[in-house]
Parts: sequence; structure tokens; C-alpha cells
Amino acid sequence: MVSRNRTAKIQTLPSSERHYKIVLITSPKGGVSKTSTARNLAVAAAMDGARVATMDLDPQATLTRWWGKRPEEGVIQIQHHSASIIDAINALKEVKDVDLLIIDTPTSVEEYIDDMKRLILAADFILVPVGHTGDDLESVQPWMGLIRQLGKRAAYLLAKVNRRTSSFIQAKHELVETGELCPIEIPSFEDVHVLGRKGLGVAEVSSAKGGTEFTGVWKYVRHQLES
Repeated sequence: MVSRNRTAKIQTLPSSERHYKIVLITSPKGGVSKTSTARNLAVAAAMDGARVATMDLDPQATLTRWWGKRPEEGVIQIQHHSASIIDAINALKEVKDVDLLIIDTPTSVEEYIDDMKRLILAADFILVPVGHTGDDLESVQPWMGLIRQLGKRAAYLLAKVNRRTSSFIQAKHELVETGELCPIEIPSFEDVHVLGRKGLGVAEVSSAKGGTEFTGVWKYVRHQLES
């Protein structure tokens, strides 16, 4: 099910008015695996028994296209919604009968700063995907600073990593100085992109590389939601 965009006035939606948890995937940097994290985390959570919905707030609608390609049979069911970021809080009210909502956000967060603050405040946990280049680190750390300033729980997720490089090790040391770091990183696996084009997540294909890592990230997030 894909919800339609609306133009009603944005309001906050306290957690007491909903019956599901929200995981927000956000980063000011493009190309850091926000969408692939959202869809693969959704698959891993659903395979763990959670009733899962995704929400696509990115005008490029990559997550929505992925969901539209999912086979009608033989895969786990994931509910899907799409909305504009300026109406995201209202869109939350239309999510029903799920345990978990995973939200994929646009890249240009500075253009929607007030709307992003509302989403951050509504989230139960936030993942901030980041690569290990200098540009990635410089872009994302001020964003984590804002999230922490708003008093929300969040963690960096190192993605598209090459564990053999010195920049990867240096990035881990640098990131833990400004925020929590998810203990499991995501290497640059080709299966993530190949299966993504088929509407699948790596965790639901037994031979795919990356399933173990995304399942581990989900277990980490689940622990954060439960604590």
C-alpha cells in the first residue's frame, strides 16, 4: 500500500499516539547507502518476525521503486508508504498494524531542517550511514551533533567500507569521538545492489553476501529499541 501525499498542516505525533517504533535513516551526504540500509534493515526485521513498514520521503523514490519490484509471492510482506518530507508527520498517522516503521530520508537535509527536526524528535532510534572518506566524515559529524542536541538516541553506521584500508580504521576512531558507532559495518557487496534491482533484500536470499551483516545491524537496532 502506498499512501498519497497530502497538504495538511504539519503536526507532531507523540509516541503515545502510535503503536509502532520508528527507525529513521538519515544523513546529509549522498551515496552513503541510506536507501539500501532502509530496505535491507526492513527485510531483516521482517524475517525476525516484526510487522514492518517502510516510508519513502526522498523525491527520487528509490525505496518506493524497490518495493514496487518485490515479487508478489515467495517473499515476506512489507507495508510501504510514500510522502513528501514536509508532510511526513501527518503521514505517520496513516501507518497501521505494524510494529516497526523504517523511514528513508532525502539527502539535502539543510533544505528541510525544520521538517527533519520533527522527524528526529518523532524517531525512537536513528541510524546515520556514513562512508570512511574525509568528505563523508566532515559532512556527517555536524548532523550527528544536531541529533544529539535534540536529545535523541542515534548511531553511525559505516557502510560501503573496505576493512583493509587505513581510512576505515581512522574513521572508526574519529566517529566514536562524536557519537555512538554501530558495531557492525556494511562492506561494499555487489549482491546488495543486484538483489535491490529485483526488489529483494540480501537477508532473504541464502547465498547472498551481506545478509549476515544486515541481520547483525538489525539485532543491534532491535536491542536499542528494547532498552
